[in-house]
Amino acid sequence: MYTGIALMAVGAMIAVLGFTNVVPNIGGPGVSLVFLGALVLGLSFVKRPDPESVEEMPLFSRLLNIFLSPGEVFENIRYHPSFLGVLLIASIISGIYAYAFFERLTPERITNYTVDKIAESGFVPDEQVATVRAQTLETNKNPVSRVGSAVSGFAGMSFLAAFMGLLFFVTALAMGGKINYLQALSVAAFSLFPVILIQKVMSLLILFLKDPIEIHPIIGQGSLFPDNLGILISSADNPVLYSFLTYVGLLGFYWLWLNATGLQKAGRRVSGAAGWTGAVIVWLLGLAISVVSAVFFGNFLS
Repeated sequence: MYTGIALMAVGAMIAVLGFTNVVPNIGGPGVSLVFLGALVLGLSFVKRPDPESVEEMPLFSRLLNIFLSPGEVFENIRYHPSFLGVLLIASIISGIYAYAFFERLTPERITNYTVDKIAESGFVPDEQVATVRAQTLETNKNPVSRVGSAVSGFAGMSFLAAFMGLLFFVTALAMGGKINYLQALSVAAFSLFPVILIQKVMSLLILFLKDPIEIHPIIGQGSLFPDNLGILISSADNPVLYSFLTYVGLLGFYWLWLNATGLQKAGRRVSGAAGWTGAVIVWLLGLAISVVSAVFFGNFLS
């Protein structure tokens, strides 16, 4: 409860500083923290499972064992669900990669490419393109804005995990299993962590080994790790098919397996079919969003 209240209070102060231009460009991140705090506060009223004298595994041990013995981690989550710590660390890792990406490709190149694509799409009138370009460049070069983006990323990742947890929760119950929402949310959070860590660490290595000119200014912000079938086709030639193929890869299947395993181990009477059904539903939803986005905004991938 107190964590949620603290997040809301800090977020409100940051939002006020941002919207009053005392510290520009942080209003949005402040609002995102307020909503995150409200989520955490609301979840504090969800009844926690009985620990049944099972000792809670420390966060560091969970982060290590999610690679070495994920079943053990998820079984411990059955009695001691948690999600904020692992999502915070995952967000920091993502933020480090985002900072390195902007430094390597330069804010100027990323800004110019993005604004050019916005202009091509007709979202901004021609007479306003120069103004949007200047404002976007100023924001992308502002270190406070970058920190704000990382804060928003943390909030966004938390809401993503909360939504995934809701789908897992409903699916498991619908198929005869028994699981607490906090357990389902924790499964979603800890399943995201190893995928993000592997993806961002590998992407960082590629970022500094590869010529920046060869890196796509938008696609590269997500990942540079070639673990999926997207490497078989140019994003410029067929952005929709490219978006589909990027969801078929090693990390994607690893993530599916972690989610399915987590649901079986963290819940009670959650069958293998229920675990895999919940995992596949989330995967298909993500795939659909990616493909639909490519249909409407495919020029950003060219």
